[in-house]
Amino acid sequence: MSILSISIVIPTYNSAKTLPACLESIREQDYPVDKVEIIIADAWSSDGTLEIARRFTDKIYCNLLKTGEAGKAVGVGYVRGEVVALIDSDNILPERGWIRSMMGPFLDGELALM
Repeated sequence: MSILSISIVIPTYNSAKTLPACLESIREQDYPVDKVEIIIADAWSSDGTLEIARRFTDKIYCNLLKTGEAGKAVGVGYVRGEVVALIDSDNILPERGWIRSMMGPFLDGELALM
């Protein structure tokens, strides 16, 4: 059985108020930690966003164009996961099984055996 890896790309810009809850919701997932990659594409934040991001990942890249869509494109350029999820810095994964549920269609039923 193979468990696919997932890269979660999050564009940020002065997201210090919302990013902690977003990243905590990813950290709390019931998916194997070594299969979850978090990538931040930051647009020159000045409010502590980068310090928060560094507590969760060292994969932080610069988004020179400063838009959310450009940030997602920057982040996708660095992914290593087999599946990519694009979320915003104010998104909170709704339940601990969200990643597991989203990966299900890619695994052809194997995840249920995990």
